[in-house]
Amino acid sequence: MSETWVNRFEQAIPGTKWVHAVGTLLTPNRLSANAARGTVSPFFVTEPNNERRWIMLYDGAPSPTEWEDSAALALRGDFFGFIAILALVREAFACLDYDRLCQHLAALYTLLPSIARIDWVRPDVGLLIQCIESMMAKDIYWLPARVEIDWQEFS
Repeated sequence: MSETWVNRFEQAIPGTKWVHAVGTLLTPNRLSANAARGTVSPFFVTEPNNERRWIMLYDGAPSPTEWEDSAALALRGDFFGFIAILALVREAFACLDYDRLCQHLAALYTLLPSIARIDWVRPDVGLLIQCIESMMAKDIYWLPARVEIDWQEFS
């Protein structure tokens, strides 16, 4: 889906741009760092000093978070934090920064149980996990950050 279509859809139904971000970030194909950042461009700003800061809503109020702070994004416990962490994972891999990659993957797996509790995600948790594993299997399969989660605990 092109960005033009995404923007048209967003104009018709505000607040839906994140759907395209999830699909792009979970693709098993390689993404460049710029592509990963571009996918989440509605959710961050670049400040005059060139630092990026997340600007996602939380409980109706802006929640600015440092770009690399995946632990804080995981603590949000919401789907926007999940999208942001996915972008950080893809960006770190594209930059071949394995320390950052492990850090962000740990945050991703920390957040997954909260995501699994979301009513509209719950029926498709298996598909979500499969997409994450497929994304990792292509390029990140060797990382020790992969863990086994007992999903029955969260149902």
